[in-house]
Amino acid sequence: MDSTLDPSLHADTRTSLSALLACPTSGRSLTTVDGGWRSAASKTDYLSLGTVPFLCPQPEATKAHWRYRYNALMANLEHQLQSAQASMAHAQDLSHTRLKYLVAGLESHLVELEQLLAPLQPSTPVGIELHQALGSELLRHHDLTTYATNIFRDWGWGETENKVIADHLLGYDLKLPEQPKILIIGAGAGKLALDIHGGLKGGLTVALDANPLMCLVAQHMYRGEPLTLTEFPLAPRSVETVAVTQKLCGRQTQGIEVICGDAANLPFLADSFDLVVTPWITDVLEAPLLGFLRGISRVLKPGGYWVNHGSVAFEGPPHSRLLAEELSLLSTQAGFAVQHLADTTLPYLHSPHSRQQRMEMTSTQVAILHDQPKEISPSHTHHTAPDWLLDSKQAIPLSDAFRTQLTTTRINAFIMGLIDGQRSLNDIANVMEEQRLMPRDQALVAVRGFVQKMHEEASASGGYAQPPAD
Repeated sequence: MDSTLDPSLHADTRTSLSALLACPTSGRSLTTVDGGWRSAASKTDYLSLGTVPFLCPQPEATKAHWRYRYNALMANLEHQLQSAQASMAHAQDLSHTRLKYLVAGLESHLVELEQLLAPLQPSTPVGIELHQALGSELLRHHDLTTYATNIFRDWGWGETENKVIADHLLGYDLKLPEQPKILIIGAGAGKLALDIHGGLKGGLTVALDANPLMCLVAQHMYRGEPLTLTEFPLAPRSVETVAVTQKLCGRQTQGIEVICGDAANLPFLADSFDLVVTPWITDVLEAPLLGFLRGISRVLKPGGYWVNHGSVAFEGPPHSRLLAEELSLLSTQAGFAVQHLADTTLPYLHSPHSRQQRMEMTSTQVAILHDQPKEISPSHTHHTAPDWLLDSKQAIPLSDAFRTQLTTTRINAFIMGLIDGQRSLNDIANVMEEQRLMPRDQALVAVRGFVQKMHEEASASGGYAQPPAD
């Protein structure tokens, strides 16, 4: 395959795409400046992640979060590599062979991710201990490699599975114009977006996802640039499939573009698309669902279609897990008329290298948008954090909750500081009584519980590799 990019294939598409882009917080048009975009409304500059437009609210803060997550991921992989190497030193026979495959896979994967995610411009990784102590989250269910299996399904071993899903979604009789404008929200690694683009002869298809890794993989595939990535099946079928080197290949395709953006703050002008598809996203979306639906209706043209596919909701507290029928009713509040609602059982992540495979009962809803007045700007935002958390220059207020947490953290740090390989639980309890923190009998109970919790958490996370005793 010729992996040399022909820039002319994407020049016209980029021009068409730029005409649709909007500030994700104000919903107003952007001005092209110095290879990026500027929002006069929110006074924000937006740049790219490599060649992928990065149009998230608070772009610098969001990109910094992903850099942090990259560094935490790399530190964790380094830790896994060290643990596997230490275990291999005293393993025998089949276990030694399995660990040898794992070590080789982890070594390759570290290099692969470093190269692929270079556009994040990450800083030098720090130790895993600091990440565990300061760990923060951008989205609870969405880390860089949370959906890594989808990459290999899309561009490696999943040709049959991909075709089944695409044929299912393309089987609906949608009255679309010639060369429709299509938006896929939560596009992941991008194969479904490509299949829909080809099947509907899209004039412009935009694959939007919040995950930089997924966006960069999709961009490589749409430009015919092969990638090598290592797959780590959750339940390997054999020693040889503990870590599998995958050659991922796409093809240069005109009319399809990738955007790294927030599903809850769509970076597009009103009335931009003829069709919006949301595959496997309503079940993990953390923004208010009605606001999300209103965002879709804002960017759809009157008479445009919204197709939702996948699970509806199985995360979060039980009271918030909507049924498919409830989602259908909620859709009417965002201006949609539901034309079709049905369940279909389809294959899901049938990796030939894993023992874990399943069939999933999915829900597909097809709805058409009524002609109605729309808000100019998004009516919702995913970022509900206080200003001092988004603006790193503002002072952090010392609230009552912070005062309590500060005291607790200092006590925890004090106890951890007393663990030196020499002191016993009794010794630490005696010190706490000497410091007048609490009576010795209470201190002994508290310290035992605290140290037990620290031990269990360290064990659950894999602990830390120790060289075998001589």
